[in-house]
This record gives sequence, C-alpha cells and structure tokens, in this order.
Amino acid sequence: MLLPEFIKKRSSYLDYTEHQFPQAFARLIDDVCSQQAEKGTDIMEIQDWLTMHLEKENLLVIEGYLIGSVLRGIFEGADVDIFLLLHDKCPDEIKTSSQKLDKLRHEFFPKFSRPLHALVFSQSERDGFYSFLEGLERKKLFIQKRGK
Repeated sequence: MLLPEFIKKRSSYLDYTEHQFPQAFARLIDDVCSQQAEKGTDIMEIQDWLTMHLEKENLLVIEGYLIGSVLRGIFEGADVDIFLLLHDKCPDEIKTSSQKLDKLRHEFFPKFSRPLHALVFSQSERDGFYSFLEGLERKKLFIQKRGK
C-alpha cells in the first residue's frame, strides 16, 4: 500500500501543465499557419485532383477529408493523408474500392511528388468513422456526397 502513495506524491511534482504552451494560443498559431500554407501550397489542386479521380474511378464517397501534414504546407517528408467514408457495404465492394484506391495512390505520387495514404471506412464502420473524425483536430472536408 505504500507504493501507490509514493507514486502519487512523486508524480504530483512532475506535473508540467503550468508550463505547457496554452492550447488556445497553439490552435490560433496553427490556424494562421494553415491559412498561410493553403495560400502557398497545392491543397486546392490536390482537392480537385482527388475529387475528379475518385469520381472517375466510380468510388462512392459519402465524405472525404484531408488530414495531417498536407494542411500545414509543403515540406520535406510531407505526405497527403485522406480519410474517407465509402458507400461500400459488402466484401466484394470493399475489395474493388481498395484496388481502385491503390491505383489512385500510384497515379498520385508522380503528379504531386508526395505519397498518398488513405484511411477508409465502409458503411458498416460508419460509427467508427464519425468517432475517429471527432478526435481529429485538423481536418478539411474536400468531398461530400450521398452514396447511391
């Protein structure tokens, strides 16, 4: 019983919350930087390309978001992460969509010199999609449709 009490006392003086950068100010800086990044990068071109190619491949996207480093501009090692909710319901649809997304990833790199990563949810995973989405601080909706 002494060990938990020792840990509690020891951890209480290791609390750095008073010395952390204020979260509200950090978000403000991040927002300003991302607005500047959007002006000086290829975000709009990426959005347009993704939207056009997702439609061309007949991928039934309900919602699609850009997430991660793409929202902070172009820098060495930057990639493009997308977060998609598809209308897919059965295993065959999911497999076909996966093959189409693989094709898009291979077409994307030569165009933008950045890897494309996709985190994809099917209809049966809809709740998980929205739960995960709530936890993302930085996201930008780039496509929203109702599936057939």
